[in-house]
Amino acid sequence: WRPSLVDDEHKFVYVPISKNACTSIKNWYAKIKGDTEYSLDTSADFHSKQGAKYNKLFTEDYFKFAIVRNPWERLLSAYKFKFLKKKDPPVPQLNKKINGNENKTISFEQFVKYVCSSTDLECDVHWKPQHIFFNDIKLDYLAKMETLESDLKEISKNIGFEIKLEKLNSTKKTNLNDYYTPLLAEKVAKR
Repeated sequence: WRPSLVDDEHKFVYVPISKNACTSIKNWYAKIKGDTEYSLDTSADFHSKQGAKYNKLFTEDYFKFAIVRNPWERLLSAYKFKFLKKKDPPVPQLNKKINGNENKTISFEQFVKYVCSSTDLECDVHWKPQHIFFNDIKLDYLAKMETLESDLKEISKNIGFEIKLEKLNSTKKTNLNDYYTPLLAEKVAKR
């Protein structure tokens, strides 16, 4: 089973990748469908409602799309969101594993080194390599966070109605050089 958002009426499948406008897309979709149970706190449960539609990922007559992001931006966003803001699992476990104390937040450098030395299976969805989410799916459109506005217009044309997003769970734009040394950036590139 793979989390996805399937709309049978408009025949599209969205393949979500964490930290790539995923919550914004789910929020938009829940609103247009009148899903009153959806909230940011229950967004992970949203996928369980879609699980039975897994086979639509491989159906030719459904428009399939995903959104990717600069991997350095995504990793920094995941760190800020999970370690500095939410601090829910697997954060305490990683803090304890790396620092010996679940309440002592690991540094960004420690986080990058951990991610880059982990297998794909060991990675949380928020920092799992993006290609893992869609590597066996023939996507019709691969949008980019960096060109999201124009990409969503193109996707909207293909699915027959407008995708209009609110920015949710967004992290403040920062200079990557403030976080990445050349060595850390190279580790991410090799990963």
